[in-house]
Amino acid sequence: MYVKINRYVALAALAVVFLGLLATSAYATPGRTGLCNQCHYGVDVPITASALSNNGSLATYGFSAPSADAVAVFDGSVKVATVESSSGQFTVATGKTYTVYAVAGPSTNGGIGSTTVSPTAPATDLIAPTTTSDAKSSYSGQATIELTASDNAGGSGVAATYYKVDGGATVAGTQVTVSSAGDHTLEFWSVDVAGNTESHRSVMFTITSPTTPPTTPPPASSTGFVSVAGATRYETAVKASQLAFPTGAPCVIIATGSNWPDALGGGAFAAAKGGPVLLTDSRTLPFAVAAEIERLGASKAYILGGTGAVSEGVGAALGTMLGVGNVERIGGANRYQTAELIAVATVEELAKTGPYDGTAFVATGSNFPDALAATPLSAAKSWPLFLSGPAGLSEPTKAAMAACGVDEVVILGGTGVVPAAVEAGLAASYGGSAVTRLAGANRYATAVAVAEYGRDHAGLSLDGVAIATGDNFPDALAGGVMQGTTGSVMLLTPTRTLHAETAGCLSAAKSEITELKYLGGTGAVSTAVRNEVSALLN
Repeated sequence: MYVKINRYVALAALAVVFLGLLATSAYATPGRTGLCNQCHYGVDVPITASALSNNGSLATYGFSAPSADAVAVFDGSVKVATVESSSGQFTVATGKTYTVYAVAGPSTNGGIGSTTVSPTAPATDLIAPTTTSDAKSSYSGQATIELTASDNAGGSGVAATYYKVDGGATVAGTQVTVSSAGDHTLEFWSVDVAGNTESHRSVMFTITSPTTPPTTPPPASSTGFVSVAGATRYETAVKASQLAFPTGAPCVIIATGSNWPDALGGGAFAAAKGGPVLLTDSRTLPFAVAAEIERLGASKAYILGGTGAVSEGVGAALGTMLGVGNVERIGGANRYQTAELIAVATVEELAKTGPYDGTAFVATGSNFPDALAATPLSAAKSWPLFLSGPAGLSEPTKAAMAACGVDEVVILGGTGVVPAAVEAGLAASYGGSAVTRLAGANRYATAVAVAEYGRDHAGLSLDGVAIATGDNFPDALAGGVMQGTTGSVMLLTPTRTLHAETAGCLSAAKSEITELKYLGGTGAVSTAVRNEVSALLN
């Protein structure tokens, strides 16, 4: 009995040592794992790993080791990933063979198991998609043309379709409506996920005036609708990136899709750097995001927030793609300090190409809607954002504003979120005429105030306006940057009903709105809301 007890004590101690090594920065080595495999008294730990996705350079696997406390992935003797869980995912580069080790601690009687994975790069998609139209040679009164795009078998899939009418502005979408009489030329093409761009195609058609006048007056405008949506919040951000940067971008801004504070100031920074905001799971880089980074041809990534927001594992995956030296993290001890650091980095980047105009936003750090509504304006003008706490602006935040050269402030939200004392303090520092408050009775009215300010004072337009839910943050966060790059604004609404303030703004501007975007799927902006908007504008 004494000997048997000591064996179990030895087993428990050995497993604790192994898990201790696994938790350190060096982690365990395959050699030590092999030694433990010879010494343990329990049975091998079952582990399976199966491929989930492969974009040619990175492969993501799902694993299951029900009896394990942790899993480590090795390339020879080099650890490339660790997950302290009995199930989950890991991402590795293709073209190598990896050993995946599972270890169980004393609570499960010890034990070690392993399996191997050998991801290979799939065939590269080099073929552009094909787009067809159902255009006729002539129409009476109005032409409505549908564009249909398809990719080659085994291809990466169609990312977006674009068109121009009579050499005008490029528009993303698959339905074209033209109502002016005369001869017209429609030019169209598509781009796939791999970045292959189709050669532009064109058709000519003629619209004649109807012989019998309509019994009712024609609508003041004919608005087209574009849904910017993916299956997840991460894929919706990818769709926004594809529309905003169809030909690529030099860098990407990475923010967590799980929470909002660290990423609120990302719009101005993304615009200054010339790249999109992409969202990630806090622990794992989604495959769709990795594929979009590849399509963009980005050479650098900037992570917003600390490791509690975006883990070291995501940073390591980005380092594998872009090189460790090309991944930079901007994160402070809290959301207020992170906002300060992002603002300073934004102004430093602006200084490389021209002077910063001195305008900055101040919003509450306790909630997201007011700051998100201003993301298009922030991105369009590269105006940084500073956050106010419940007690007002901290001394470090005031110092950061001074260091950036701020001389004009736009406060977002009413006195219930940014107290009157904050406004008074800013007026004392910068002068009353240099401080503007944009606010409404609620988040939806505030978003209207911000949009109208962008139109009246910053050169933005309500044409191309985007509608996002005011109940959650992810879609507006990434979509706001897209709106800024196209010179338009964003309005908020509850998911299930069109808010009266939003409806009023749309109604007043209906004559100038030829296109409207929905950010997110019908789970974010419901079909009922979309029907209300369509009836209102058309």
